[in-house]
Amino acid sequence: MYVFSFEKLEVWQNARMFILDIYKLTTKFPSNELFGITSQIKEANHQLQQILQKELQEARIRIKRIF
Repeated sequence: MYVFSFEKLEVWQNARMFILDIYKLTTKFPSNELFGITSQIKEANHQLQQILQKELQEARIRIKRIF
């Protein structure tokens, strides 16, 4: 299996672990919160991961332009 370079970074791995922890935590929320705060927390986690990936890719492009 191919591993992207950003997946090797500790910050990326920590973000993945954070997301998994949040998913475990939200399973303990009451069922009436399933589409309320739970979905908002999960969406925020996905956005965090996407932003991190985008910034890492842009930083790599900027570094390549310099060198």
